[in-house]
Amino acid sequence: MSLKKFIIIVICIALLTLVFSLSFYLGRGKGLKEGADAAKQKLEPLVESIYPKPQAEIKALNGVIKGITDSILGVEVNDPNDYLPHIDGSPIRTQIRTVKIGAKTQIIGVTDDSQTLNLSFSDLKVDDRVTVTSEQNIKDAKEFYAIKIEVAR
Repeated sequence: MSLKKFIIIVICIALLTLVFSLSFYLGRGKGLKEGADAAKQKLEPLVESIYPKPQAEIKALNGVIKGITDSILGVEVNDPNDYLPHIDGSPIRTQIRTVKIGAKTQIIGVTDDSQTLNLSFSDLKVDDRVTVTSEQNIKDAKEFYAIKIEVAR
C-alpha cells in the first residue's frame, strides 16, 4: 500500500471518528434535555398539588423588624417565591422589605389571648414579629406603604 492511500485511510478514519463523537455528544445532550422536560411535565402537577404556588397578589406579609428609622421599618420576610422545600436542608431565602409608615397606618398589638391594643410607632422594637398589610400587591415590592401593622405581644 502506498503512503498516499495510507494517509487517505487515516484521514477518513479520523473524520468518521470525529463525526461519530460529535453525533453522540449532540444526541446525548438532546436526549437529556427531552427527558428532563418530560419528567418536569409529568411531575410538576404532582408537586404543585402538594406545594401550591403562592398567589399572584399578596397584600400581607409576616416578618421580623430588623431596623427602625424615622417612619420606616426594615422587615425581614420569607421570600414568597421560595415556597418549595429544600432537599439539601438549606433554609428558606429571606428578604428585607422597606415598610413606610404613613399618617393612616394603623398599628395594633395582638396578645396571646387575642386581645388587641392600639400602639404607636414608638412602641415598635427591633425583633418584633409583625404582619404588615398594604393596599397594593407587595409580593415582589421591595418597599411599600403599610395600612396596617399587627405586632405579636
